[in-house]
Amino acid sequence: MELPGGAMDTLLLDLRLGWRSLRRNTAFSAAALLTLALGIGGTCAIFGVLNAVFLRPLPFEEEARLVRLRDFTAAPGGAISPVNITGRHFLEILAQSRTLSGISAQTGRNATLTGGQTPERVDAVVLSPGSMAVLGVRPAMGRAFLPDEEEEGIDAGVALISTALWRSRLGADPGVLGRTLQIDGRTVRIVGVLPPGYRFPYHADIWLPARIDPVSPDDYAVFARIAPGHTLSEVRAELRAVASRMRERDPRTYPGYGILAAPLRESLIGDQDRVALALLVVLGFFLLLACVDVAALLFARSVSRQHEFALRSALGASRGRQIRQLLTESALLAIIGGALGTVLAAEFGPAIWALVPTNLSEQLGLEQAPFEPRVLAFALAVSLTSALVAGALPALQATRPDLQTTLRGAPQGTEGRGRRRLMNLLVSGQIALAVVLLCGAGLVIENFRLLRGRDLGFDERQLLTAEIELPRSRYSDGARRATTVAQLSARLASTPGVTAAGVVTMNPLRGGTWSAPVIREGHEEKQAASIYHRLVTPGLLGAMRIPLLRGRDVEAADGPDAPLVAVISARLAARLWPDEDPIGKRLRIAREGSPWRTVIGVVRDVHERFDVHEAWYLPYAQNAATPAAEILELMVRSPMDPGSLGAAVRDAVASVDPELAIAQMATMERVHAETLTQERVAAQTVSLFALLGLALAALGTYGVISYAMARRTRELAIRAAIGAAPGALIQLVMGHGLGLAAGGVVAGLGLAVAFHRVVASQLSQVAAADPRIYLGVAALLLGVGAAASWLPARRAIKVDPAIALRSE
Repeated sequence: MELPGGAMDTLLLDLRLGWRSLRRNTAFSAAALLTLALGIGGTCAIFGVLNAVFLRPLPFEEEARLVRLRDFTAAPGGAISPVNITGRHFLEILAQSRTLSGISAQTGRNATLTGGQTPERVDAVVLSPGSMAVLGVRPAMGRAFLPDEEEEGIDAGVALISTALWRSRLGADPGVLGRTLQIDGRTVRIVGVLPPGYRFPYHADIWLPARIDPVSPDDYAVFARIAPGHTLSEVRAELRAVASRMRERDPRTYPGYGILAAPLRESLIGDQDRVALALLVVLGFFLLLACVDVAALLFARSVSRQHEFALRSALGASRGRQIRQLLTESALLAIIGGALGTVLAAEFGPAIWALVPTNLSEQLGLEQAPFEPRVLAFALAVSLTSALVAGALPALQATRPDLQTTLRGAPQGTEGRGRRRLMNLLVSGQIALAVVLLCGAGLVIENFRLLRGRDLGFDERQLLTAEIELPRSRYSDGARRATTVAQLSARLASTPGVTAAGVVTMNPLRGGTWSAPVIREGHEEKQAASIYHRLVTPGLLGAMRIPLLRGRDVEAADGPDAPLVAVISARLAARLWPDEDPIGKRLRIAREGSPWRTVIGVVRDVHERFDVHEAWYLPYAQNAATPAAEILELMVRSPMDPGSLGAAVRDAVASVDPELAIAQMATMERVHAETLTQERVAAQTVSLFALLGLALAALGTYGVISYAMARRTRELAIRAAIGAAPGALIQLVMGHGLGLAAGGVVAGLGLAVAFHRVVASQLSQVAAADPRIYLGVAALLLGVGAAASWLPARRAIKVDPAIALRSE
């Protein structure tokens, strides 16, 4: 719709006048533009991440009809812990469901790629028939698996590969289709290359067809497409009926068993909505602070233009016309600030994107938040909204001058008490918002500090870890696994420069669990919470320096023919035998037919990433045939530098089996740092915005106090003329600034304390309020108020009273 000619001319006139006004006052314009650019830039950077995670379409056809299915067993209190679906349950759902048009089961596994100079560990995914069709994913090159290949499974000898593997391993060969790879001793032919960035549902480079085995111990990530004409509610009702029939027919099914169906995006995001909420809170406070800061600057400037507005009114300009002119100036500031902010958002974006877990960003198919039209539209909307919010109140106040007083030439500093009170309120408001931001940042930083400095239950120093997998194709027999692992452990321990070594099935800091509930003998009716299982070789506890509290460690004599034994964690011992010595007592997995194991030792609790879980340590040799025995973590303690030690570890592994691929070799100190990446980035990001907020508050406070002192030049000159000492004048000015800062600090601390419980609930290590954080922030903001008042005070006392009074 076109504007009428007169309206367009008026708009252009307003824009020209506004531009001229901003150019005349470059100091004000620069301060306002910097404030808006920071506020809008930070806001748009956060929105860009939220848009990519929550709003941007997923890389699948008709994603709204895709759901994820998971098994769960309801606890007595009603709580559920969803897990991947077993092969047996998947086949039951596939046979009985009528509301789902297709179901996909996928599981990740490690594979060894041979044929090069050294074996290479790669991540692989095995797919049930029809999986690519269910998700609506098509290869970028080649084709998907044919139906007969899917039915034949891995024996079909075909594979899909990632674009990354095609480029890195195969040199982006355009004739890659039909080439072969050696994977776990099998020859497979490449039939397709998946689209760039495709990493769903696992980070993988190779996809293989598979037949789902109902007796396999593997579990699967299961995705399904809702059939046309059906709804999610109908799917859930049908799955409840399927689970009920499974409970009735199969005694192996737990009484509280059920099947959970959730929309795909919801299942991917999980608890990331908590991160989003935290980002939105930071976004809101930061943008509000920027708007208050600009409003204070606009208000200060508009009051100084009272004579101009009074003259315009006397010449016939309506109040509405003048308000429109001021809002046009605000809009110009906001649009220019928004353009600068958009540039800053592109710089802030990668830092904030680092808050998104790597697995989620890969599943979304994104390496960073894309800067797309929706983000630009949001930037424009935020810019215009900021102009309205920041400019409305100053415009309304400035266009209500007392014409007679103003045109008569009343001296500066005689503006109404209400306007001074409003200006003071804006300054204190900036300080209060900065206090809230800084206190929140302090809590996040303290949480990270506590996580980084916590006692892990073992000594991470001088400890190297690496992962290997015993391929099923060559290590299907438990006895062969046990022999190889014993040789590996012995060879590593005898390596020159190594002080201790051992093997465990899970690295406590890298996640990954093998867990099940256990019961103690004589109290079979009482079931402990699921505990973590770790298979270990003799020497592992010593290599990690996990303190033995009582009893003995796993020994070489604890072989497959010896009595079954277990070393348990202190927390598990306290739960099962709170007032007894657990040594010699027996426990087992809470499953019919599971064997009893005798407790031989109790060790200190070990942190599993962020929490301490009940755990037991079982001799590897007695459990080598279990599925959990395939993936091994080597733990090697040595004062050698990591590079030399890593080469020695590779040589030791190759001497036992040259086809075993080593992956994820790193010091445990580095692994510990990597587990805290998200917390570290969160602390850095929130700190950045808090510091920017502090800068905005300081800038606003300085600008308003400078303006106030300029308006009070006559008053200060009179005080100096009648004998006031410079120190008294400085005290007067700084007292005004510190009073505003103190009011803002008190209000901000009240808000921060009110928000403390909300913030602390999202942090794992911070619970009670730490007065050091609040006192430190209060002192910092009072210091900012003092510093922002000092320069105007010094400038005020240097003015010659005679010159100041003549100019009035």
